[in-house]
Amino acid sequence: TLEEPSSYAESGGVSLKDIPVLLKMAQQDAGAGNYDKARTEYRKVLGLQPGNPDAQEGLHKLDLIQKDQQ
Repeated sequence: TLEEPSSYAESGGVSLKDIPVLLKMAQQDAGAGNYDKARTEYRKVLGLQPGNPDAQEGLHKLDLIQKDQQ
């Protein structure tokens, strides 16, 4: 059997080609108020592609939203 690269397994079974889907899911979850889930999805993107500007911006917006709610 083929072994999956460790980074593949660590990222929850997602790969670079899944980044657009993860970003869309994160944006939808954030819009629906599912901030923890959105944060997890943005972090998965950053795990696959450190420095991804969309994921960084998404996390920043979540920080602002959650700061306003405290």
